[in-house]
Amino acid sequence: MSQNTQTSNKRIAKNTMYLYLRMFISLALSLVTGRVVLRTLGVDDYGINAVVGGVIGMFGVIQVCMIGATSRFITFELGRGDEKRLKDTFSTTLTIHIVIALILFVILETVGLWMVNYKLVIPEGRMFAANCVYQFSIISLMLGVTQTPYSSAIVAHEKMDIYAYFDILNTVLKLVIIYLLLIGNMDKLILYSILTFCVSTLMIALNRIYCVRHFPETRYHFIWDKSLLKTIFAFSGWDILGNVAVMARGEGVTLLINMFFGTALNAAAGIANTVTSAVGGFSGNIIMAVKPQIIKRYADGEYNAMIKLTHEGTILCFALMTCLSIPLMSEIHFVLNLWLGMVPDYACIFTNLILLFSIIGCMGSIVMNIVHATGKIKKTSLTNGCIYIMVLPITYIAYKCGAPAWVPFAYNAFALFLGTMCNIYYMTTYISNLSTMGYFKHTVVPCFLLFAVVGIPVLLLHSYMEEGWLRLILSIVITVFLTGIISFKFLIEKELREKMINKIKEKFISRR
Repeated sequence: MSQNTQTSNKRIAKNTMYLYLRMFISLALSLVTGRVVLRTLGVDDYGINAVVGGVIGMFGVIQVCMIGATSRFITFELGRGDEKRLKDTFSTTLTIHIVIALILFVILETVGLWMVNYKLVIPEGRMFAANCVYQFSIISLMLGVTQTPYSSAIVAHEKMDIYAYFDILNTVLKLVIIYLLLIGNMDKLILYSILTFCVSTLMIALNRIYCVRHFPETRYHFIWDKSLLKTIFAFSGWDILGNVAVMARGEGVTLLINMFFGTALNAAAGIANTVTSAVGGFSGNIIMAVKPQIIKRYADGEYNAMIKLTHEGTILCFALMTCLSIPLMSEIHFVLNLWLGMVPDYACIFTNLILLFSIIGCMGSIVMNIVHATGKIKKTSLTNGCIYIMVLPITYIAYKCGAPAWVPFAYNAFALFLGTMCNIYYMTTYISNLSTMGYFKHTVVPCFLLFAVVGIPVLLLHSYMEEGWLRLILSIVITVFLTGIISFKFLIEKELREKMINKIKEKFISRR
């Protein structure tokens, strides 16, 4: 193994550690804030906050289309080491995001405002509060859009410790929001939107100050490089369909649930998304840590190292998601009842289906890192877009026919699996060193076998024991034990397994 590869691996390990520190603290505090916010706002106001956010997210797809391009191009230029090109790339992407923010403002204050006031199902007497939430969300979105290049710069430079510190501070400030929400005398939903906006603005300001002081390329200068603009838009242009489809399966479904079932089920979906985001953060930390290295290794032509990193990252992500998801899925009612004290209807089934979605997604996310590194996203965007966007007509027809509310979540999980399989095929056509059958044999099939082998005994335990702490603890122990043994013995490559054993021996011997 080369010195550069060893250094990169150490950096990935260190960055992952920082991200996990951030996640554990954020998760612990989020469990507290989530319970208090639901109880303080009530189910209806919690649902209003979720569905209004869905409208903002639906029109924010324009920004989403640029996130992947911004991150890819800044990381790619950093890997090449061309400082002038890096500065021009950052400034160009920031100019684009400023224009996007202005476009979004116009759309949201016209079409979006009309949707909130005339299409959403809002409880009587809460329209003014919903509009206040909407206006503060618009301003937050505009600031967030122009923040994208700065966040991409922090990740590209692999400053995950700073990323973690900012996120921990953000979570701590949310505790302050909860305190002020409890003692405040004004309308709780309006107060919550004001306080959330203030925290968001403060965090954006701190991020930008750090970037400008530490990364010279983030000092903005206006530039209109047509060739660079053409390259960026060519990349992001093909990403539009895929991101519109992602919006459809998220915010689009939120709006359909609101139209057919009201804000109570929006609250259930909001709770499900909160739980899944917390669990998905575990695998997301690994994905975030390896993404810059995958793109940089592609830029340097180190394809074999990139493939190895992709395989190891996928196995680690999937094993971790298996450890977390299987006990949670089997004991979801008990866990939600412990956390919230009140479990809205459909919250359990929504959470389990979104968890299934996330398990499949952790594999697809690392695959897409390679696709983005190549810049060849036309086929993947078209394929995924066509598969994902079908959730809207299918859900609408299903709801009209009286289908249950969980239908779109089930379809989304199936569609993501199908899209991920297509992406794996495209990835292997872009990288000559990879074969489709080889990747399925060594990465995909072992992952799903792991999930099945671990899931069966936990399912049997769920069938023969009563709900309670003992069953939850046994589910966790069985899952962690089986996942650890199977992953170490069969999924981890021999070279890495031997290194881990030697490291453990060295630590043990040094202590004796």
